[in-house]
Parts: sequence; structure tokens; C-alpha cells
Amino acid sequence: MAETGSRPDYSQTFFKLFLIEEQAIRARDQSVQARAAASAQSLMKDALKAIGKSGDIDLILATERQFLENEVEKYASGGTAKGSLQEALDGLLVTEKLVAKVRDPQTYRAVDEAYTRPRSRVGGLPRDEARQFFGSHAARLVNLDKARMTPEERALIQQRKLNIRAAEKTYIALQEAALGRERPAPAKGPALER
Repeated sequence: MAETGSRPDYSQTFFKLFLIEEQAIRARDQSVQARAAASAQSLMKDALKAIGKSGDIDLILATERQFLENEVEKYASGGTAKGSLQEALDGLLVTEKLVAKVRDPQTYRAVDEAYTRPRSRVGGLPRDEARQFFGSHAARLVNLDKARMTPEERALIQQRKLNIRAAEKTYIALQEAALGRERPAPAKGPALER
């Protein structure tokens, strides 16, 4: 390792290590196990796309809960990752309860009355815990998409994000209906395809 001034020059070291890493990743990605994982992820993405197109908020949320529970069990090594996943799961459970409330206009009016301050509202509707969950969870999925991933993993995360956005649109329509501010339902199909 060459010295540049008073600091060691790691550029050649990292160049060699990046090459070794690239070769190892290519070998790993060409393995039978990697191809099986890619196939399973592709099938999951297709199923997620069908769920998103259905516009069924209960099904979208139940499916996302399965993903989060799986991630907590298999991938959260502790610390920040586990805390983030647990926070997302907690937010999802609160959201599922609010979806039940928003379907009953009389029950949801109590929620509406709790969010009277202008900054607690978006478009005249409460920015309740469900709306907060949709925004923060979509951001979490965007951040995951920035990590090193295979194309199949990236497509799976992208479809999950699209499904969360579809659930959010459905929830907003339910809010409007519960509060007597109905407008045409959001499009379910083509906008969700990618």
C-alpha cells in the first residue's frame, strides 16, 4: 500500500477488493439457489401486482403484514433494522384498526374531530395514523430500494410500494365517504402496473 503524504493510499486495495467482490457476487448470482430465489421473488411480485390491482385494502395490508413479519423473523439482525421493522408493523396494525373505523361513518367522525388543527389535515381530511403509516412505510420501502439488491428484489420492493400507495388511495376514498365528501374512486388498474 502506497503512502500519499501522511495517509496510506487504499485506492489499489479497494480496487482489488471490489473486483474480488464482483466475481464472488457473479458466482453467487449464477448458482442454482440464486436462480430459485429469483424465480420465487418474481412469482411474489406477480401475486403482489394482482393484489394491488384488486384495490382490496384489507388484502393489501394483510399481505404487507406477512412481508413485515417475515422480515422481522429472518432479516432483522437487531438494532435499527429491527426497530424500524417493528415500528412499521405497529403502524400497520393501527392502520388495520382505522380501516375498520373508517368504514363506519359515525365511528370515524370521532377520529375526524380529533384532527381539527390545519397541520393535522391534508386536503380537508384527517392525517390520522393510517395516513401517517402509508407515507412513512412507502418512504421506508424507497430507502430499501436504494440498497444493494438483485433486480428481482428491487422489483418486489417497488411493487410493495405501489401496493401501499394503492391502499392509501383506497383509504382516502373511505375517509371521504365516511365524512360525506365522496368523489370518484381512484383508478385501480393501469396506474399500478409497472
